[in-house]
Amino acid sequence: RPPHRVRRALRRQALRVSSTGQMDLVGFSKERFSSSAIKVDGLDDDGYTYDYCLAFRTKEKNNSNLESQHKLLDNLLPGTKKILQKLAQYNLHLKMVWSQDGNTLFVKLHVPLSILEAVADITDFRLQVDPAKAREMAEAGVPDASREDGFKVHPIQVNEDKSLCKYDPYSSFFAPFDREPRLHEIFLNKVVVPDKDIAHPFNSAVRLKIIHMLLYSPRFCGLDLDKLALTDSNDDEEDGLISHFAMHNPRRISTIEKRWIKWWKSPFSKEPFGAVKDYFGEQIALYFCFLHHYYTWLLIPAFFGMATQIDVGIEVDTEAILVPTFIVGLSMWCVVMLEFWKRRQKEIAVLWGMNNFEEEEGNRPSFKGEMIQSPVDGSEILHYPRLKSFSRLGYTYSVVSFLIMCVIAVVGGIFFLRYYMLISNDNFLESAAPYVGSSLNAISIQILNYLYGKVANRLTDLENHRTDTDYVDALTGKLFAFQFINSYSSFYYIAFIQLPVQGSCGEGITCMDALAINTAIIFVVALFVGNAQEILLPLYLSQRRLTKKLDELIENQHTTMPMVEFQSLLEPYDSLTGSMEDYLELSVQYGYVVLFAAAFPAAPFMAFVSNYFEYRFDALKLLKVFRRPLPRGAEDIGAWQTIFEILTVLSVVTNAGLMCFSFDNVWNIDWSPTGRIWTFIIFQYLVLGFQFALAKLIPDVGPHAAIQLARQQFFMKKLILQEQDEDEELGNLKIEMKEIESMVMTAIAKVDQMDDEPIHIDVIRSLLPLGDKKRKRLSKKDRQLLVSEESNTFDPEAREPGEAKSGSPLHRM
Repeated sequence: RPPHRVRRALRRQALRVSSTGQMDLVGFSKERFSSSAIKVDGLDDDGYTYDYCLAFRTKEKNNSNLESQHKLLDNLLPGTKKILQKLAQYNLHLKMVWSQDGNTLFVKLHVPLSILEAVADITDFRLQVDPAKAREMAEAGVPDASREDGFKVHPIQVNEDKSLCKYDPYSSFFAPFDREPRLHEIFLNKVVVPDKDIAHPFNSAVRLKIIHMLLYSPRFCGLDLDKLALTDSNDDEEDGLISHFAMHNPRRISTIEKRWIKWWKSPFSKEPFGAVKDYFGEQIALYFCFLHHYYTWLLIPAFFGMATQIDVGIEVDTEAILVPTFIVGLSMWCVVMLEFWKRRQKEIAVLWGMNNFEEEEGNRPSFKGEMIQSPVDGSEILHYPRLKSFSRLGYTYSVVSFLIMCVIAVVGGIFFLRYYMLISNDNFLESAAPYVGSSLNAISIQILNYLYGKVANRLTDLENHRTDTDYVDALTGKLFAFQFINSYSSFYYIAFIQLPVQGSCGEGITCMDALAINTAIIFVVALFVGNAQEILLPLYLSQRRLTKKLDELIENQHTTMPMVEFQSLLEPYDSLTGSMEDYLELSVQYGYVVLFAAAFPAAPFMAFVSNYFEYRFDALKLLKVFRRPLPRGAEDIGAWQTIFEILTVLSVVTNAGLMCFSFDNVWNIDWSPTGRIWTFIIFQYLVLGFQFALAKLIPDVGPHAAIQLARQQFFMKKLILQEQDEDEELGNLKIEMKEIESMVMTAIAKVDQMDDEPIHIDVIRSLLPLGDKKRKRLSKKDRQLLVSEESNTFDPEAREPGEAKSGSPLHRM
């Protein structure tokens, strides 16, 4: 066994990731630990290598020295053979690699360029159009020799004044991929290999999205790999799939890491969100955009919050004179921050081609239903009856309600213990009651959140949602409803219930003092425990597992390790719900910041510091700790936007209640109970009204994004669909002047030929809506004339011709 120092050096060399392929563990001679020891898979004829991997177990172990392909096939389990046969049907290139111990077979997938193009064409996959080629198409127009002016679409000249729109007109134009010769070459090339004369628009994120469709969609392979993968509770001998994952590109990771993860960096510096989007997908990139926006905007309340906290410390009073002012300012900050985020995310959706993404989203692979004929276009669609859906929703929300009641019972038990300590006539227990209660509450919050997260996932699976967006939104609602009760119920109890029920909030302290203690303890515990659980623990476990595996290989005299095996040892990442846990943590933190800022004004500053480092730790985890997430599209942050807006409204009501009912005085004004109630009502409506006015004054879509979106829609109609110009359509309707003169003369000639006898004035009177008493009795001729006219009009009751309606003017005559 090598000495400890040598083993440590070998591990460092093994963990230095360079590219997919075979990685030497040793490789040090004169060039100590040189990167030349790493063998790299070369690019194929399409300019890229393998993107996805499936890991299988076999019938026998230690298979790395199998002599022939036939022996390998004989050693595969039936389930493995079925999966590989389906992959082979679509002409996917497969590369098989044994793990170092010979117990696991890794099958790497490469989708040829021709297959990528075919799938993208069939599914109308949206890709970015090359700005230069789009400009060339627009300026050339669409010629049509059959038309008088020679154009179906006239040449387009766009006003590019940067004061009107700061974006290049053609820079963010996305269109469905099409193999038609006219459109095949217009898309922006994201993969360019000059030496091999290779250029195409399918970068790694796009390829992985198409691979996911190929593997999961019923239109293609129809494999639900998540169900086929082996788990501890599903050890079926017929199946052999252990795991499946997207493969990292270590060189790309190194490039992104240098630009992205900088520990001491101005919050206002530019971030490489475009590169993150092109590697991890829009969903993850949008999370980092929001986190960056949120913690940057936190600088404002962090500054004023610390000033207020210092004032509280100087006055030794939680009801210091700056606290009410800070609360009012924080209520305004919430609205402005969220409104500018809505503008930002709409701008991102336009620039990344994600506008209307949710409307075009396909079915989830696990969505179940029956095939019916579409009531819209007659095509075959998968349908799930509404009655079954409602029954399942009723069951799941009943379970959620029961679990929320259990949380309330736990919180009640903690406060019963706290109340028992307060009335124990023991000075130590009475003084320790607020701290013990808050600490137990903080611990119970973390435990119950973990347990409920497992249950919520199973309940949402049972609801059978059609799209991933529907699934995520439903899971989001369940998680936050539980988190809200679990995280904030103790705060509302201390602030508004404890004093009327128990008569006191603690020995020698006010309810605001107790609330400040509770807020500080729970908020700090949530920050440290949450960050440790989410950041430090995965880093430690991943490092420990990898070093243990490398030590085993070195002890067994193995000098190489397949890179794909190294990536399989990384932590799995759920690309659908992975970012949801991060959003949930932010939403709970946001609630602590805005709901109870009156009790702990330093919360925004602590949140800013925490989020500044969490932004970088989350990026580090994705690059170093987790397997590569499957890239997914996203138009916005979904239901989380609504949750943040709900918390913003609740913050006004909560802080108004704190000022009017929990403060002994505000700005040294001693109010009567009636005055407090009126102040509570007026304060709410004033601040909520001001929030509403701010929301209206700040449009959700900025002027530049609105113009760019209109350009995209216009270019789609004119350049891709080639809809003819409106003036050309009107031109086809024009009539020659000679034809017009002929029509006029014909009409004049027919004036004398019209058979239109004049009608008696009393007939006209009888047709008035309310009748006319001044009319005279009609002559027989006029009565017959009226009957003939009425018989030629539409009668909704379909009477026989000549039959008069009872009560009509004719019947009365």
